[in-house]
Amino acid sequence: MLIVSRFGLFALVHRRGALVVRARVRADLEALRERADLRRSPIDDESGTDYPFRLYLNAGQARKLGRLLFDTVDYPDLTAALEPDVVALRGIAYSRAEEELAVLGQRPCWPGRPNEPTGRQRNPPRGKGTEAHARQRAGSD
Repeated sequence: MLIVSRFGLFALVHRRGALVVRARVRADLEALRERADLRRSPIDDESGTDYPFRLYLNAGQARKLGRLLFDTVDYPDLTAALEPDVVALRGIAYSRAEEELAVLGQRPCWPGRPNEPTGRQRNPPRGKGTEAHARQRAGSD
């Protein structure tokens, strides 16, 4: 699950019996950990991964983090609620992410599955090695 919050962007997954909060920016994870009062939880650095900074939380810590994230949604517009320096640093990245997600609503999201909003099917594969290509060659020879 991706979470864009006042504290930064995080990817949450469940691994080895723990909720793993992953971040690309260590300072974001440090700020989140501080605000959620999880200072005793170490931040692991798994360099070479897409989200190298990780915080492993047990069920109680995960609930505490969830409460913090939901309790801090007290604004009608996230960008307006961010500090000006945060907007300057992250506004472009957040806007690009929103634009890319908006495009997903206009095209199929998952290969072989209907697009939820429209029910359209993904275009069939084309090119060499596909069934359509084989039929095309058989008809043209």
